[in-house]
Amino acid sequence: MGANSSSISDLPKNEYLKKLSGTESISENDPFWNQLFSFSFPAPTSSTELKLLEEATVSVCKSLVENNPRTGNLGALTKVFLSRTRELRLSAECQNHIFIWQTHNALFIICCLLKVFICEMSEEELQLHFMYEEKSPGSYTGLWTVFTLGGTSSKAAASPELTSPLANQSLLLLLVLVNLTDAPDTPNPYRQAVTSFKNTQDSSPVPSSIPHAFQINFNSLYTALCEQQASDQATLLLYTLLHQNSNVRTYMLARTDMENLVLPILEILYHVEERNSHHVYMALIILLILTEDDGFNRSIHEVILKNITWYSERVLTEISLGSLLILVVIRTIQYNMTRTRDKYLHTNCLAALANMSAQFRSLHQYAAQRIIRACFPAVRSTLFLDSWPLPPAGVWPAITAVTRKLHHHPSLFSEKIVELEVEARVVRIERTHFLPNVGPRKEGEMFVLETWLPVLPVPVGL
Repeated sequence: MGANSSSISDLPKNEYLKKLSGTESISENDPFWNQLFSFSFPAPTSSTELKLLEEATVSVCKSLVENNPRTGNLGALTKVFLSRTRELRLSAECQNHIFIWQTHNALFIICCLLKVFICEMSEEELQLHFMYEEKSPGSYTGLWTVFTLGGTSSKAAASPELTSPLANQSLLLLLVLVNLTDAPDTPNPYRQAVTSFKNTQDSSPVPSSIPHAFQINFNSLYTALCEQQASDQATLLLYTLLHQNSNVRTYMLARTDMENLVLPILEILYHVEERNSHHVYMALIILLILTEDDGFNRSIHEVILKNITWYSERVLTEISLGSLLILVVIRTIQYNMTRTRDKYLHTNCLAALANMSAQFRSLHQYAAQRIIRACFPAVRSTLFLDSWPLPPAGVWPAITAVTRKLHHHPSLFSEKIVELEVEARVVRIERTHFLPNVGPRKEGEMFVLETWLPVLPVPVGL
């Protein structure tokens, strides 16, 4: 490549490529870059031409891999390209075809080099090339976030605006490719890859029936997803992985720090007024998938959180993750009843509560009170629906006992609810959410939310 290159056969001896991959660091302001970008041969249009290009540049790439950690020339190349992209619109208006042509060539060189780096290196080696120079992290962290969604830095991003635009665009492209429709005779290879990749620590052989499988560091992926849930695309990726990749789902459910993932999801639902409906739906479906696991439903009541600052209805100095989850889901139900009145949102909120109900343990007093207040109107109408003016025989003694017990011990709500057999109709929730085949249960399975709550009298304070 360079001003004098006109064919692929010239590349191994090209002086500009040798300088790029050599031991000398090249400044971003060096005129060298204009000369490097001024090559005239066309980009490959077939796999044969691409293979010839790779063979011709193998020595250059090996040299760059060896020297780049010291020279930082790949980062300088990327910075030069990014600075040029800011002037493309003006160049197009001024019909500066040379500038546009050189910028296109710069992108082509970066693509060729990145392909070699990604194919030939482990994740740790890639990180060394893109993040080794802390004093000038811009381009390195920008490139590295393409592979980690911007989430493996030592400091969490303060807001979505601080994440890398390059990482965001790359993720959007990945999601588009994954959701392409399968061809008649050929399944979508991108979907196959995303739904079958494994952890780098998993040494089991990859089945021959999965041609596009690869490995990635699940810990880095988990950290990135936890930090980036404020963006729609990161939440959609999390849903896609939990829904379709059993390796990722198993790994995440086995984590002992699930609060790092669940809390951002709950915060999305808590600020439902500020989120678009798609983001809220995805967050809720993620919770529904997680609550299908009994181990998850048990463990969330063992995780104690302190000082949840974003929950403003009440000061929560100490509360379990399970109780907080209940509070946020009930708040979402109440918001939906008064504002959006979306039956799918309502159904899935109740389904998540139904999934968790069998594992309710040591609920926070406020969470138990909110359950009673939320369910009371529905149960009242249910009890009187078929037997006005009196409920079925035998209901009142049980109701009275539950009322008095809960008034003094709200945290025993779930334990008493299982013991009492109240002869009243139950609220049946049919699972008909808009995303198909989520989780192991059969589509259309009935969820039963059995609620034994008082109609009258209501104790003061509940």
